[in-house]
Amino acid sequence: MLSQNDVKEIVIYDNNIIDVSLKENSLNKSKYQELSERGLFANKQGPHFQFRVTSTEKFDTDLDEILQTLPDNQKIGVSREQPSDYFGFLFNWGFLILILFGFWYLMRRVTTGSGPGGHIFNIGKSRASLFDADNKIKTSFTDVAGLEEAKEEVKEVVDF
Repeated sequence: MLSQNDVKEIVIYDNNIIDVSLKENSLNKSKYQELSERGLFANKQGPHFQFRVTSTEKFDTDLDEILQTLPDNQKIGVSREQPSDYFGFLFNWGFLILILFGFWYLMRRVTTGSGPGGHIFNIGKSRASLFDADNKIKTSFTDVAGLEEAKEEVKEVVDF
């Protein structure tokens, strides 16, 4: 790729991972065509290749030898960076943040009175209403006189 002037940039990370970004006009070549058709979220800016080496020192010496053989107009940028470890951060702190959020959510629900029984301090308070025999609505068979089907249904309920 270097000899064909297809590489735009190489980034060497301290954890022995190498990222290679191709030039935009090189992505249109048939041998790199599948890179540009990775899907909806394809990154055309790069990196397009990523691989791991056993030793970055050995890779540096080999890369320097190759770069010395290239003409000056084909020289590319090589940079060293620290790897960004978002997964490690989420793994270390995500569980704690999740527990704190869950505790906050439960305490918020408990104090707002939502859910059955209200909040936690309403344990001894009853929500039952008093039964008053005088105000009871009484329906008799004479109230539904003339409605044979209703009478039959009420009789079935009484029999039950």
